[in-house]
Amino acid sequence: MGILALKQKEAELLVFVIMLERSYMTQVASWKRQDSLSSVSIQLLSSCNAINASDSANQVLVSSSRANYLN
Repeated sequence: MGILALKQKEAELLVFVIMLERSYMTQVASWKRQDSLSSVSIQLLSSCNAINASDSANQVLVSSSRANYLN
């Protein structure tokens, strides 16, 4: 195999490695976005649960206040 053929194979291999690296970096970025979205979803769910718990506590308090007022 001549020098020219080796240089061509080297160039082809380099292009392959660059494409593989780009694909990997794209996948890593996708994973980071998914992790970020999961984190936001968990935070929103926690906030909703806290709001629901607070709302339930307020309803109990209002019901108790009404019962005390009526008695």
